[in-house]
Amino acid sequence: ALKICRRYWTVVKERPEKTEVLAFEASFHGRTFATLTATGQPKYHKGFEPLLPGFHYAPFADLDAVKAQLEAAKGAIGTVIIEPVQCEGGLNVPDDDYLRGIRALCDEHEALLIFDEVQTGFYGSGKPWLWQHLGVAPDIVCFSKKSQVGGIYANSRIDEVEDNVFAKSSRINSTWGGNLVDMVRCHRFIEIIEQEQLADNIHARGEQLLKGLRSIAKDTNAFSDVRGIGSLIAFTMETGELRDKAVAAFQERGVLALTSGEDSVRFRMPLVITAAEVDGALERIADAL
Repeated sequence: ALKICRRYWTVVKERPEKTEVLAFEASFHGRTFATLTATGQPKYHKGFEPLLPGFHYAPFADLDAVKAQLEAAKGAIGTVIIEPVQCEGGLNVPDDDYLRGIRALCDEHEALLIFDEVQTGFYGSGKPWLWQHLGVAPDIVCFSKKSQVGGIYANSRIDEVEDNVFAKSSRINSTWGGNLVDMVRCHRFIEIIEQEQLADNIHARGEQLLKGLRSIAKDTNAFSDVRGIGSLIAFTMETGELRDKAVAAFQERGVLALTSGEDSVRFRMPLVITAAEVDGALERIADAL
């Protein structure tokens, strides 16, 4: 790992333009060497330092900070990687203008815009990709989890690089690469989701859950900031301790929820959930609180 770091740093010094990356505080991109470095949560870095050089971090949902970082780098930042909604970091939902602003800044500074849709993609928001709700198209999207396979797709900007990973397969080969069975299963899932209109269903069920949670929040004052879209729903409690107690109480009543960030609860509904099941979950959540 140290040898890799030293070699990477040598390359960065020799080629100062477009070799650095801008990521975001509270982000989560994975546990391999580069994705761990891009993850903007120091608690995940402990025990793995030194991480890769050339990474910068901006506060999430602060467009002025992104602009300042890009201007200060003076052309060195060639990639901006962001989750369109931060999931593990607290289900942080930016407004539409924020992502449009990042798109414009990336164009201005000739940086690739990468959306990490590992958690938000593959119909979980009610569309195949969350960015389709926003009308803000990235240059590259990475995906995995629900799709049964892991990969990236990209627009034509990648063709500016000769022998890119789509043109030369050996650049992205892996011992743990996907296989034909995974691809066939993924394709079949897409067919079922489209045929049974499950994307429309999860979008409607998300609206139902949001409405119900906001009603509970108004009645109980137990939580605030109900937010999300489709299957990606969360709310915030006063303290992390109260949040943990609530999650335990939900589980006792047969409702599975996840902790998120310092004091938030997040839900991940299956695409096939019914309106009656959402109503049942809301009753149990209200009882638990």
